[in-house]
Amino acid sequence: MKKLLQVFTMVAALIFTISTAFAAENEPNDSISQAKELKFENGRAVVNANIANLNDKDFYKITLNRAGKIEVGMTNIEKTQFRVTLINSFNKELEVYETKSAPNQGVETLFFQGLDKGTYYIKVEHFKGDSTNAPYTLRVNYTATDLVEKEDNNDRNKANPILLNTTYAGWADPTSDFYSFKLAANSEVKVNITQSPKTKFEVSLLNANGNPIETWETSYASGTTTIIHTGLPEGTYYLKILTKEGDLNNIPYNFTVNFRADANFETELNNTPSTANEMYLGQFAKGVLSTNHDVDYYRLYINGQTNVDVYMTQLSGTTFKVEIADSLGKVRKDYYTANGNGSVEKIGNLDLVQGFYTIKVSHDQGNNNKVPYTLRLADSYISIEKFKDYEAGAYWVPAFEWGIQNKVIKGDPVTNRLNPNQNITEAQWLAMLLRYALPHEAKDSPNGNWYDTYYQIAVREKIEVSKKPNEPLRRGLVAKMLAKVYTGQNMSEEEAVDWMYKNKITTGTNVSKPQDYLNFNPSGNLTRAQAITFMHRLKREGIEPRLGKY
Repeated sequence: MKKLLQVFTMVAALIFTISTAFAAENEPNDSISQAKELKFENGRAVVNANIANLNDKDFYKITLNRAGKIEVGMTNIEKTQFRVTLINSFNKELEVYETKSAPNQGVETLFFQGLDKGTYYIKVEHFKGDSTNAPYTLRVNYTATDLVEKEDNNDRNKANPILLNTTYAGWADPTSDFYSFKLAANSEVKVNITQSPKTKFEVSLLNANGNPIETWETSYASGTTTIIHTGLPEGTYYLKILTKEGDLNNIPYNFTVNFRADANFETELNNTPSTANEMYLGQFAKGVLSTNHDVDYYRLYINGQTNVDVYMTQLSGTTFKVEIADSLGKVRKDYYTANGNGSVEKIGNLDLVQGFYTIKVSHDQGNNNKVPYTLRLADSYISIEKFKDYEAGAYWVPAFEWGIQNKVIKGDPVTNRLNPNQNITEAQWLAMLLRYALPHEAKDSPNGNWYDTYYQIAVREKIEVSKKPNEPLRRGLVAKMLAKVYTGQNMSEEEAVDWMYKNKITTGTNVSKPQDYLNFNPSGNLTRAQAITFMHRLKREGIEPRLGKY
């Protein structure tokens, strides 16, 4: 019976050895060219070997068919410490770690790393202690995934490109991990990262030239925190992550770059009058004050004497200061918010003459860590809600509000209607374009036809018109006129329509069909709502007229 039990034990041991893919070292393997290849079975490769003497080195080769995470483990033995080095195919050392001197308690994890697909090498050599026939077990676990950092990413030129709104895993050291991402439009951006009770991470947001926009450190804590909250314009950006304090080596972290396209959100850097963000009357401008020293500047143009209401977020834990200065830098008025429930409330009113103004938003009292706000300046005498055909929630409401606040479009004073579904005439469209592009001179004619001045400017600026001021306008000519005013170029109808598609100004008349010239319906007519929406979308995309707006 005892012999039978021994046989079963031997068979079981053999089965265990085969199923866990144990391998033996094959000498010579003391150089990269002679490296023993480790084969993964169910994501694991294990080798039993020994270091023969002080100068012995064992090299192993692993091949990853996809990007992924590897976990490298080694046995700790009492009399010998080993050094384990991860090397890429360019013979660059990516990681170097030493085992501990301790009683053999099996294989323990030495380090993790994220790697791109390809060939890598692991070198095992003597570090300290007994160097004669020192036994070891090397274990490599591999999990295929694209959502990990991929070494070597220790400088900006080797940054890992990442997807937005997607969580990635990495392992930080005092050397930096770099990631790159692109924004296709002005966006609100939040960077979330996991914290560690034993480590502080430093996280930096860099612009396309590698210059820092914001740098923050995490706390000794658990859970995930929003480390960066800001607004950024379209472009390429970099994220740099490293360990700053506490445990420094091979510290795991997860991070996400969340974005939401929002043309009304501030774009950094806007902390000086010369870098102020453009805003317009009626706009709900949104931003974040990162610290008590952070300031945000906005630039506003007033087209004629206007009585302006000032609105600002009223928060329960923070008060803000809003300062309005003229083009000479003279402060016209400053306001302070009160504590509130987070709603946007009127905080003041003032008269402004035609010209440029800067609005400075700064912290006053209370919480000063990444505090969001909404700022709005609006003509106190203009509200589209007063028009009889106003429809709350209609798609065209924000565009009409922008157009009326900025004196681009007018309601009918006789009927007190906006007429959003009425076909726009050539004279109306030309007037809308030029009132916005050239507000100093584009005015209704005091004598003759009200539109005469606009047609005179069209001749001077070489804007193609049909000279049928009171007839509905073809959509194809609408596109040509729009492209001319906003680019300065004389395009064909096909080119102008393509320009509108590329700049997200139109989706065509049928979103399920290709975005081409025919889907734009060039021979059809355009409503007033559609016309002002085109201009409002250009404003949201940050595209301004090239005729010389002011």
